[in-house]
Amino acid sequence: MTDEAVRRPGVIAVFGGTFDPPHWGHVRAALAVRDRVGVEAVWLVPARIPPHRATPRLSAEERLRLVEEAVAGRERLLASPVELEREGPSFTIDTLDGLAAGRGRPDGGAAVLFVVGSDAFQEIRTWSRYEQLLDRHPVLVHRRAGCAIAEAVTVLPRRFRARVTADLSAPLIPPRILTLDIDLPDPKSYRIRELLKQHTPVDHLVPPRVAARIAERGLYR
Repeated sequence: MTDEAVRRPGVIAVFGGTFDPPHWGHVRAALAVRDRVGVEAVWLVPARIPPHRATPRLSAEERLRLVEEAVAGRERLLASPVELEREGPSFTIDTLDGLAAGRGRPDGGAAVLFVVGSDAFQEIRTWSRYEQLLDRHPVLVHRRAGCAIAEAVTVLPRRFRARVTADLSAPLIPPRILTLDIDLPDPKSYRIRELLKQHTPVDHLVPPRVAARIAERGLYR
């Protein structure tokens, strides 16, 4: 349900990931952010080279195409190629700094809100320049199965823990760490890949257009 009290015109939520493949958990998390945080749009951004994951099964271009299929027809959800336009590993801080400065945005620079699952956020101290990221950009942490938000944020130094809030209407600047404790279907991409390799249908785990493209191109076989 949309929170009518929260409106953030000009704010783009940046939802990064490998998306190998994108599934219903990704889509429904993005919809929850759109509707409850009031952002102008949610950009789903496939990593060209994910620094903290094994090499994806599919090329960045094919994963982008699958994300395009996943968000097709869903208002204010967009697939973004911004990380495909840079060489080398896809460091989140470079993406956020670039978007905030207007690179890759036809509307010029504005605030960006980084969206990340609690499982990935739990590893944030291993990320490139993570303290600079948290000092420059607001973050929204949403719950993933098996990793409570309260547990994930305990990895933060004290000065960052003081910025954590479950109040989705809180000002984003100075950079806050918003939390969204949502209960959503949360399939795992690796499990979907395993099922596809076994020729097991995954139609209930991914959006129909994603399932259709996977089948048409024989992906993950």
